[in-house]
Amino acid sequence: MAPFPVGGGGDSNSDHRDPEARELVLSRRRRAEAPPGSTRLGLLGLLAVLLTGLLLAACTGETFVEYRGAVVRSQVPSHTFAAVPNPDALPPVPGAEVTLTVCSGECRGGERGRTARADAQGEWGPLDIVFGGGLTDHEIRIEVTAPGYVSYVYEVVYERTTDPTAGDRWLTVSLAGE
Repeated sequence: MAPFPVGGGGDSNSDHRDPEARELVLSRRRRAEAPPGSTRLGLLGLLAVLLTGLLLAACTGETFVEYRGAVVRSQVPSHTFAAVPNPDALPPVPGAEVTLTVCSGECRGGERGRTARADAQGEWGPLDIVFGGGLTDHEIRIEVTAPGYVSYVYEVVYERTTDPTAGDRWLTVSLAGE
């Protein structure tokens, strides 16, 4: 199509002009009238938005914890991490219930977790939970209970702990009798 209408009008702002040609002229005018560097600033703004999105996506990905261990009888309630279960060869507490819970923020009770029972050697697990990581702290809570023993609770903030959380060390919990 011709950039100017055929026959009559002659005025460059005429309504008889070809719509595609008119848009082309207006587009060139807008580019010519844009402040210097505005295209560059627009691209930098778009890049900033994309990088922020990627950062948020990376911070809110998933992570996990995994624990395995043993429940033993002792005079003093405690816990240890070791390369083997029950490194001190203390008497096992078969049937002890171990519950792993991960809470966004502080655990307040009533949250659902994963549960295992200790076998005849007092060993349990692995127990694992996948959870959203990133923008908030997560409390890991392991509660160990057994009839005739005082319950023991191990609590740690995932984002601040140096304790093992990937199941590569055995968590041995010592329970004291009631």
